[in-house]
Amino acid sequence: MADSNDEWDEFIEFDNEKPFIPMRPRPQFFDSYGFNDTGIILKVTLSILVIILSVIYLQNMFNKKRMKYVQGWPIFGSLHKFTKVNPHILLTLLRRQFGNIYRINIGQKKVVVVCSKQGIEEGLLKKGAVMCDRPDSVSANILYKGNRQNGVIMSDYTDKFQRKKAILHDCIYIGKIMSPQIDDKITEGLYKLAWEFQSHVGTPLNPRDLISCGIFNVLTWIVFNVQFEYNDQLFIKLLYIFDIRFKSAYSLKADYLPMLQVFGPCMKATALQMSCQLVKEFPTDQINDHKDLYDPDELNDVLDSFLYQLDQNVDLGVLNDSDIYYVLLDLIGHSFEPITATLEWALVYLANYPDIQRRVHEEIDEVVGAERFPCLEDRPMMPYTFATILEIQRMVTVMPFGLPHKTITATKFQGYDLPEGTNILFNFWSLNHDRRWWTKPGEFDPERFLTTDKKVRVPDYFMPYSEGRRKCLGPAISDATIFLFITCILHQLNVAPVLNNGKTSLDTEGEYINFVILPKQFEVCLTDRHSQESTQTCPETVPI
Repeated sequence: MADSNDEWDEFIEFDNEKPFIPMRPRPQFFDSYGFNDTGIILKVTLSILVIILSVIYLQNMFNKKRMKYVQGWPIFGSLHKFTKVNPHILLTLLRRQFGNIYRINIGQKKVVVVCSKQGIEEGLLKKGAVMCDRPDSVSANILYKGNRQNGVIMSDYTDKFQRKKAILHDCIYIGKIMSPQIDDKITEGLYKLAWEFQSHVGTPLNPRDLISCGIFNVLTWIVFNVQFEYNDQLFIKLLYIFDIRFKSAYSLKADYLPMLQVFGPCMKATALQMSCQLVKEFPTDQINDHKDLYDPDELNDVLDSFLYQLDQNVDLGVLNDSDIYYVLLDLIGHSFEPITATLEWALVYLANYPDIQRRVHEEIDEVVGAERFPCLEDRPMMPYTFATILEIQRMVTVMPFGLPHKTITATKFQGYDLPEGTNILFNFWSLNHDRRWWTKPGEFDPERFLTTDKKVRVPDYFMPYSEGRRKCLGPAISDATIFLFITCILHQLNVAPVLNNGKTSLDTEGEYINFVILPKQFEVCLTDRHSQESTQTCPETVPI
């Protein structure tokens, strides 16, 4: 027995006065459930850690800056609100209630609306790298043969998109045909349009069709070196097709309620699909003809310049005929309506404000004279005319939201956390009518763009063509066209409103159609400034 206790003697000091009671071993099932000292400490530590993290998370949730949200109906969101008032007016009015940045459901699409100068500048410039994608839509995919990435306007900001946009930019501004030749075509095309206007002297004129013909003709000449007569049947057909594309695209109910696709295409979607088939022949033929006749030493248009850059492998071999087709179609289609609308608005405001029209007349007479037409070289010497154009663009803001943006990744914006794929509208119309940046923004006043010494001053928060990575493709084409249209028309003509039903001026409210604000149908009366016989005015006009 003594031997059996030797191993205990080394570890236990016995009290000889008390009997020794050996410790019984603990049952094994306790260990099987993890109730040993290490397990208990670990579990308690983990529990405390979970509690701490949960408290921190809940605090962040409660302290997190929450974006205000416009309440709407289930599924349909706030779609019903847009049937009562133009979107740019509605979303600007909602700013008063919900602040400079808020969220609204347009159908099934959640959209963040940004109205302030600081928010727009941050989104387009500082956060431009993460806010430069485009939202998906049914109509965009129809326009681009089932995949909006084929184009450039509604494509996401991919490497291929950047390559296409860079080549197109070089075709317009830097390449071998460049600005002088484009300017010459714009000038000649606008001279032709001005002569067409002169043929309507003395009679009420709705200028929409005439302006559409003139601008579409200029664009096809710039892009394909094709100039039409206004009564050419192919030309009329193309105008009709582009009108269908404009009125049908981006206005399908399925764009905002994708669940409607289960019922098949609606009439607008069918018309849009048909327009895509009908328009295909003309650009395709032009691309094939240009390839056959292409001469790198004699480039005549944007398409020639595009082919030249592909020949130099500027695209690194990633572009094909389909890319050329959609890029050039985008250049025409997405320049045509905004420019046309701006020229119509120019006539509305010039007719409504005869004193301002008179001052533009005086500047034209002083700089240009009566012996020649205005040209683009006159622009730097005509600050008041330039300021008038800028004020027309500010008052109208013809594309009040530009085109919608989408976040590429999750980001922090204006103090809010925006997840990946957030749809964003930048409300330029709200900014251009904000009293904090414009004195009496509701008044038409070109002087706001002039300094005290009569030089043009354009503030950095005025963005008629958006800004950043998704800026308009051809602002130079638009600027040149607007300047020459106004100066060529007013060089020869007076413009007065034709007023009906006791109105004192033409309507300036307009109507919003697929990202563009168009003036409501109107008529003007044109009178010849230089003809002694042209003293008559149209019925019910305000004389100049």
